[in-house]
Parts: sequence; structure tokens; C-alpha cells
Amino acid sequence: MTIANTTVISNLASTGQLDLLHELLGEIYISTDVFAEIQDGLTAGYLFYRGIEQFIYPFTPTGWLRLTSLQTDEEFRVFHRLPAGLH
Repeated sequence: MTIANTTVISNLASTGQLDLLHELLGEIYISTDVFAEIQDGLTAGYLFYRGIEQFIYPFTPTGWLRLTSLQTDEEFRVFHRLPAGLH
């Protein structure tokens, strides 16, 4: 499983190479926080994010960017134990 943060998505999207992420790694997971940052970027005028929803599941059934969030108590406990430097 591969999880991407906003920096990875932004860097590749801004150069028109977001598909490269899919070609190299296949299905990628992004958190709801990353999605919120993408939406904030769109609002701020970062147009390279325009159309990104066509790659995001559940917005499209074939999306390879899989939107996810912490759901269970155990997931929150594991997240809490991760190093602070891990985004």
C-alpha cells in the first residue's frame, strides 16, 4: 500500500506528470486531509489541481487515488504512535 501526501501530489500535478505516480506505483491512498488541502489549493488558484477528481475514488469508480481516513480505534492508536515527523 502506498500513501501520498499533498507535496507528492502537488509536485507531480504542477508539472503535468500526475499519471507518472500511477504508472510507477499503481493504486495510491490519500487522506481526507490531503484532499482538503487540494481543495484549498484550488480555491487559492492552483489550477493544476483542476480535474483531479477524475482520478479520485469514490468520485469516479475507476479512480486510482483512493480517498481514505482513519476509522477505527485501533487505526487512531497506531497513528498516535507514529513519529511526529511523519506527515
